[in-house]
Amino acid sequence: MAEFGGLLRLGPMDRSVLGAAVVGLVPTAWLAPGEELRVAAAGALAIAGVPLLAGDAEHGLRRLGAGLLGLVWLGALAGPAPSGVLALSANVSAFNLGNGLGAWLGGTTIDLGLDLGLGLGVRDVTLTAALATTTALLLSLAVWARTRRPDTRLPTLDTTPSTTDTPVHQKTP
Repeated sequence: MAEFGGLLRLGPMDRSVLGAAVVGLVPTAWLAPGEELRVAAAGALAIAGVPLLAGDAEHGLRRLGAGLLGLVWLGALAGPAPSGVLALSANVSAFNLGNGLGAWLGGTTIDLGLDLGLGLGVRDVTLTAALATTTALLLSLAVWARTRRPDTRLPTLDTTPSTTDTPVHQKTP
């Protein structure tokens, strides 16, 4: 929380409320599954209340946006904690992998522009990042659409008794 708050120039009260909101999500996911949205909404209201009660008309919207971004971002990192160490480490590893690939892609874009004279350079890193994000979004949508198709779902074992089934030893008229 301290590092995130420092990067976004949040005050100590903003950091404290954000920390309490994020920390509240972890036991909620563990002790009351399905109630995470309510706890996140309560945390968002608490985050919104800090600049509102302080009467900060000049920087209140920036503080609110930074606090809500922190709740979404850090809450997503803290959410898998009750699931176990493996789920949490996989989540952090995915973020680290995306960060490393993004840095490599940006550096490659700059190197290609400087070494090969392709017209790519520092200005085109943003375009490269937008293309990488769009590609990742399209791949995610393709995987999601594939898993939604009925023919690609895993078969499930239906253990509920049917009312139309008749036992073998009974004869039907």
